[in-house]
Amino acid sequence: MKLHLACGSVYLKDYINIDIKGELVKDNPELVEENTTTLDNYFKKTYVKRILGHNARGRIVVDILSDVKKLPFEDDTVDEILTVNLVDHIRLQEIPTMFNEWHRVLKSGGKLIIDVGDAIGNAKLLADAKTDDELEWALRLMYCHSRDEFDSHRWGYTANYLTNVLQKYGFNYLWDKTDYIEHVYPAFQLCVEAVK
Repeated sequence: MKLHLACGSVYLKDYINIDIKGELVKDNPELVEENTTTLDNYFKKTYVKRILGHNARGRIVVDILSDVKKLPFEDDTVDEILTVNLVDHIRLQEIPTMFNEWHRVLKSGGKLIIDVGDAIGNAKLLADAKTDDELEWALRLMYCHSRDEFDSHRWGYTANYLTNVLQKYGFNYLWDKTDYIEHVYPAFQLCVEAVK
C-alpha cells in the first residue's frame, strides 16, 4: 500500500490519495480523471497556472479525508509514503507527532519520500531578486500563498538538515535527488526507510 499525503489537486495513480480537505472520489469520479497523473508528470497542470500568473488551485479529490498527523491505518501496514510540498507547511512543534505517526504506519523498511522546497536555493533567489516580479516569486517560495491555514510555509529544510531530523524518528537515509519530481523552483526529494 502506497500513500500520497496532502495530495491537493494532484491525484496520483497507484497511490491512496489523502488530504485534510477535498471531495471524495466516490462522489466525484469526473475529478479523478481530471486530476490523475503519475510521478513523471506530477505537476501536469499546476505549473501552467503558476507560469501564467494564476493563483488558483484546482479542485481536490481524495480517496480518504484525513489529517496527515493521525492516519487511519494500522501499525506496520504501509509500504511507501510520498509527500510533496507538505513538511514545510507543518509547524515545527507538530513535526514529532507527524513523523512518529508516519513511522508507526510504515512497515519495517517502508519508504518515506519527502519533496520540499530547498531553503538555501529559495533564499538565494530572494537575495538575487532584481525586479518586483522576481522578489514576489522568491517571497512566495519562502512563505507560500497564505490563502488559508494550510497554505503557509512554517519551516524550512535542506537535505542534510531534514535527514538529521528524520534520524531522530527512526528513519535511515537512502538517497536525495533534485529531479525525482520536476520543479520550476529549487527543491529536493529525500528518501528514507523506517527502521523498526
